[in-house]
Amino acid sequence: MKIVFLDHHTLNADGLSLDGLNSVGEITLFPTTKAEQVLERCKDAEVIITNKVKIQSHHLDYLPHLKLIAVAATGYNNIDIDACQSRSITVCNVRGYSTEAVVQHTFSLILALTNRVRYYSEEVSKGRWDQSGEFSFYDHSIPELNGMVLGIIGYGNIGKRVADVASMMGMEVIAFKRSWKNENHAKHQLVSLETIFEKSAVISLHCPLNEESKGMICQASIEKMKKTALLINTARGGLVVESDLAQALNSGRIAGAGLDTLNQEPPGENPLIGLNNCLVTPHMSWATVKSRKNLLQGIIENIKAFQLGKPINVIT
Repeated sequence: MKIVFLDHHTLNADGLSLDGLNSVGEITLFPTTKAEQVLERCKDAEVIITNKVKIQSHHLDYLPHLKLIAVAATGYNNIDIDACQSRSITVCNVRGYSTEAVVQHTFSLILALTNRVRYYSEEVSKGRWDQSGEFSFYDHSIPELNGMVLGIIGYGNIGKRVADVASMMGMEVIAFKRSWKNENHAKHQLVSLETIFEKSAVISLHCPLNEESKGMICQASIEKMKKTALLINTARGGLVVESDLAQALNSGRIAGAGLDTLNQEPPGENPLIGLNNCLVTPHMSWATVKSRKNLLQGIIENIKAFQLGKPINVIT
């Protein structure tokens, strides 16, 4: 099969080998692809692999050989699903490949904020530790996670793993999930969204972005939070009204935020970047070596299953 990977640099920016893809067909790799390049690059493709490059209805009209779109991610909002379905083009994704990586990054953000890692590293560089004359230098209160309330919004696979790790660190976990079906025996206490906002010392977002959740972190919800609250977002940037969060951080309405996703990526000008009490990382919580190897293997398995006539992880 003729296979085109439109944006492989999202998967192997550090040189991770993609040789495994050779086992499923004649592969053509492009590090990145602009919208106007899609048709030329995919005109003979039977399979397209894409992470973030959009495949829309007007593309499909000119791709007569296309049989499968293998999304190199879990999210597939860059694909016109209805148009693929009407043309009998299979779309599949890869699920669960980065759960442990996102959990790891979630706690790296929490700990960086509570322990003020950036601040103290900078103060040491300025010579303040030497100037203090003390074996231990600190000029801010340092809280412990043990005993803190962690509120998790989105109690899926990632949210549950974050809850498990938090519990092992002595945190009190409460969680919100829109549908509580099949959660009668949940390991952690399920509560209302209002309770999450009002009781949590740390709020961590792990829910999908949809019409219900879009902009859920806004002035109204922030007003319900503790002034000492920390907000963590490793889910989707659209969950947060960024101007409202920036205002809350600048005014001291909440204590801090750690964000791995933003509304626009890359962000350009953004009111959250550069704030002393806001850490922003470049949407890399998913990108450990192990996770990317898991993702690559998932892509290969999806293509092989399709070739055998037994597609898996099918969206449409």
